[in-house]
Amino acid sequence: MSLWLTRLTPDLRRGDVLNDLNDAHLMHRRVMSLFPDRLSDTPRSDVGALYRTEPVRDAVQVLVQSHVQPEIGRLPEGYAETGVLHLKSYLDTLEGGMRVRYRIAANPSKQLAVPSAGGGRVGQRVALHGEAAEEWWRLRATTAGLRLESGLVTPRHPLVSRLRARAGLRFHLAQFDGEAEIHDVSALRRAMWEGIGRGKSYGCGLLSILPIRQPTSEPADHGRLPT
Repeated sequence: MSLWLTRLTPDLRRGDVLNDLNDAHLMHRRVMSLFPDRLSDTPRSDVGALYRTEPVRDAVQVLVQSHVQPEIGRLPEGYAETGVLHLKSYLDTLEGGMRVRYRIAANPSKQLAVPSAGGGRVGQRVALHGEAAEEWWRLRATTAGLRLESGLVTPRHPLVSRLRARAGLRFHLAQFDGEAEIHDVSALRRAMWEGIGRGKSYGCGLLSILPIRQPTSEPADHGRLPT
C-alpha cells in the first residue's frame, strides 16, 4: 500500500493562488496537475488523490494525499512551499487499540426518501447540520474502524465554483476533529486510502490520523506531516 502526503503552502500574494483557493474546480485542477497526463476517464481515482485546504496561522495549507508520488515540478515556479512524505511505514504503525487524533473535512449529506417540509424533492441531496451531521460522522467513523471518544464539528465555507461551466458545483463542508480508538485497523487503512463521503474531487473526504503520543492537554498539530 503506497501512499504519499504532500503539503503545499501557497504564496497568498499570487493571483493564481487566490483564484485556486476561491474556486473548488480550479483547486481540483491544480491538485491534479501534480500527476501524469493522459490518465483514464477517472483520473482522480487512478492516482487516489484526496486533498484538504485549511488555515494555518497567517497562511493556508493544502494537504494532498495520493497513491503515486506527485511531480512537484509541475507547479508554477514560486506557487507554493512544498513537503512530500511517503506514508507506507506510517500506516504500518497503526494498530488496534491505539488512541489517535483525527481530522476530516467532509460533506455530511443525505438523499431525501420523502418530500421535506421545506419543499425538498424525493431523491434530492440535502446538507446535514448540527446533531444530524454529528450522527452522519459517527456512523462513518465506526465503518472506518474508529471508536469515537470526543469530537468537535466546525462548519466550513461551502465549496463552490465561479466558472460558468461549473455553476452548479456546490458542496456543504464541515470539519470533524477529535480523539478516537482504533477498533479495526484494516477498515481504518482502507478509509484513509479511499477517502470518506462525497466531494472527494473537490476537497472532501481526506481522513488524517495522528497517534496520541503526548499529554491530551496539548493540541494536535494536524498540519504537520506524520513521522
